Amino acid sequence: YGICVSEIGEVPVERLITLLECAPVFHAEVQNWMQQHDISQPTYEDYMEYDQIFMLGLASLLSDVIKEAEHIQFTACSDYEGNDYLIYMPSYPWELAESERRLTEDKIVEVLSRYISLLTDKVLDINYQSVENGS
Repeated sequence: YGICVSEIGEVPVERLITLLECAPVFHAEVQNWMQQHDISQPTYEDYMEYDQIFMLGLASLLSDVIKEAEHIQFTACSDYEGNDYLIYMPSYPWELAESERRLTEDKIVEVLSRYISLLTDKVLDINYQSVENGS
């Protein structure tokens, strides 16, 4: 259950910063990474390069911000066509964090809507996603 992050498109840097400010610890990590790479005036592309492991750009940023701010673990992944997604993947009850035990679809929609609205004025479809690849 989640969104196709690729539908958001390119986001102004100011909006990315607003998103990152919701998670101060993660924001500091991103700023340190920028400094280590001698990036003093980061562009959208610079922020998308932060995820050096999976290269999932905006989906990874959203996942990390929501994890810190809401204590909910979303998964950033992509499909065979190169579209990026942010999805909530349920797990066994004994593996769930306390903050996720009573999580409902309505709460997922509320959380995703809150953070999406920081990035874009577009209304994205928050629904079941069929991601064929899972990377």
